[in-house]
Amino acid sequence: MPQLNDSKYIAMAIYNVAVPSIIVAPLVTFITSDMPGTSYILTASCIIFGTTVTNCLIFIPKIIALWQERHGEVLQDQCLFTTNNQIAPQRAFTANRSVNISSLTVLREKDKEIQKLKNQLTQKELKVEGLLELISKMRPKPE
Repeated sequence: MPQLNDSKYIAMAIYNVAVPSIIVAPLVTFITSDMPGTSYILTASCIIFGTTVTNCLIFIPKIIALWQERHGEVLQDQCLFTTNNQIAPQRAFTANRSVNISSLTVLREKDKEIQKLKNQLTQKELKVEGLLELISKMRPKPE
């Protein structure tokens, strides 16, 4: 499912949480007894850094794609993140509603025009059949 294709961003988020955790965890164990304030600051900063990076990596590409889509600047590599193929398509429908309504109006007008042309064609075919019958009646019969 392309709308769930966040795997590279999730992998980067895991990497950006794991590496600082691997570095901070041993530091905190050595510093715990000597400086509890520093230990607390290191732990808290690691947690805040991890959650901030994770949220940014997951949501910022989608926000950028949404902004570019609304301004008509969708790039080829961001087609996976358009609002048209997200999990909540109702929102995409309301965003593109004016475009859909105008195209729907054009389609209805074209359908009416096609039906009108079909009716005219049927009438002309009936006229041609009538003229062919009239011609066949007017021809002299071979004896």
